[in-house]
Amino acid sequence: VNFEAASEPGRAVVRIAYSSQVVDVNFTVVMPESAVVRVQVAPLSPTVASGTSTQFTLIGIDKDGDESIFTADSWVAAPINGTGSINSSGFFTASLPGAVNVTSVLNSMSSSTTANVVVGQANRINISGPSNVTAGSSATFTALLIDNAGNALTTFNGQTPSFTWSASSGTMYPNGTFIPTQAGNITVTAYLVQNPTIQGSISIFVNPGSVYSLVVGESGSSLNAGSTYLLTAVLVDKFGNAIAETDASWTILNGTGQATLNGRL
Repeated sequence: VNFEAASEPGRAVVRIAYSSQVVDVNFTVVMPESAVVRVQVAPLSPTVASGTSTQFTLIGIDKDGDESIFTADSWVAAPINGTGSINSSGFFTASLPGAVNVTSVLNSMSSSTTANVVVGQANRINISGPSNVTAGSSATFTALLIDNAGNALTTFNGQTPSFTWSASSGTMYPNGTFIPTQAGNITVTAYLVQNPTIQGSISIFVNPGSVYSLVVGESGSSLNAGSTYLLTAVLVDKFGNAIAETDASWTILNGTGQATLNGRL
C-alpha cells in the first residue's frame, strides 16, 4: 500500500483490514522547512518575574496558514530597559525588570516579541553597615528587601517593606542603631515585618573600648620565702572586655623580694 501524506501537518491514521483483522498505522505529518513562508515566536509578550524562566517556541506557517513548531536557527534576547538571557533552545531567564526583545531566526526569516520582566518574589534581606565597631560606640545598619534575581524591592504585598532588628549581644534599636558591649564576633539580623520568615544577617567584629581599669589577679596570697608566684595584670574597658596585653611596671612597696616584668615575684 502506498500512502501519500496530506499537505496539512498533523496526525494521520491508515487502517489496514482483512476479514476481521484490523491494524491502524499512525503517522505524524510534518511540515517541511521549505514550505514555511513566515515564522512566529510564541508566546507573545509574556510577563516573566525576575529570577524565573519561560520557554519560547518558533512556529512555522505555510501558505495555507497551517502551523508547525520548528527548531530555530538562533535565539537572541536584547535588552530594551530590562535584561534577560536565552539559550539555543529558546529557554529565557529574566533578570532586571523592564522590557527585553526576544528574536528567533529560521532560514533567514525572523520573528520578535517583547518579554516584560517584572520584579520577582521576595527572597532575602541584604544588610549594609560597618564590619568593625567599638564597644560602647553606636553603629547604624540598613536593610533592603531582595528578590530571587538580586533586585531591590520597594514594595511587598502592596506595602513598603519594614524591618525589625536583633543582635546576638549588645543593644539593638528599631531604627537599626546598634550599641555593642561585648567584644568579639557579633551577628546582626533583620526580619521583614510583613513576613518574618524572610530575613538576613551580617557578622561584625566588636573591638574593646578605651581603658577603664587595670585588673590584677594573683595565684596566692601566702608566699613562702624563696618561692615564685605569678601575678597577672589586664587592662579592661568599662564593659569588662580585655583590651590587650601590655607591659606593666611592678614595684614592691612593702617587704623584700624581686618583681620581674612578667609579673613573677
